[in-house]
Amino acid sequence: MADTFSSVASEVLKDSISTAMFIDDKALEPFEENKGGFEDFSNLYKSFKENNCLLDIRRYKNIGHKKKYNNSLSKIDLLVLDWQLVESDTEYLIPLKMLARAISAKNIHFICIYTKRNKEEIEDQILYPITAYFSGAYNEKSAEKLETFYELLDGHGIELQDFKNSFYGLIKELTFYYYQKKDTGDKRSDIENASQE
Repeated sequence: MADTFSSVASEVLKDSISTAMFIDDKALEPFEENKGGFEDFSNLYKSFKENNCLLDIRRYKNIGHKKKYNNSLSKIDLLVLDWQLVESDTEYLIPLKMLARAISAKNIHFICIYTKRNKEEIEDQILYPITAYFSGAYNEKSAEKLETFYELLDGHGIELQDFKNSFYGLIKELTFYYYQKKDTGDKRSDIENASQE
């Protein structure tokens, strides 16, 4: 039987990962007694072990986590990161900063974002924040131009909040299309049509 691309890719992937780190704010750490409120990921650990991969399970804690995390990055091939590490972090700055640090680590070959979000929430709550965070150079230039734009709105008697409420979805879509270097003509015409309503 001939090898398929999928089977070869799967073997290469398995051979490339020998150490991994799993980070979740609700993870029960190895040898820790479950006193409630934490999830047991021992089956995940066993699955990695069966594939000859050492998995380090860590519970995210605000205090002291950054230093331990940064020191551990040089020892892993795969990072599996829970997206919502702190409920109050609605801007997702904690996982975004952790992603940025992992991306800059030379030895990490793969990063997986783990989430309990519904499929419908992934674009808004994961893809959009990642795109916005990592397209910093473009965002800085855009922020400079926004002041002039806000002045134009104000000059025409348009409240900024009213504008945001009307165009929020279209602007997000345009940002995605721009960042992905797709044709934005359709989105621009949507904005022009909406502004004439």
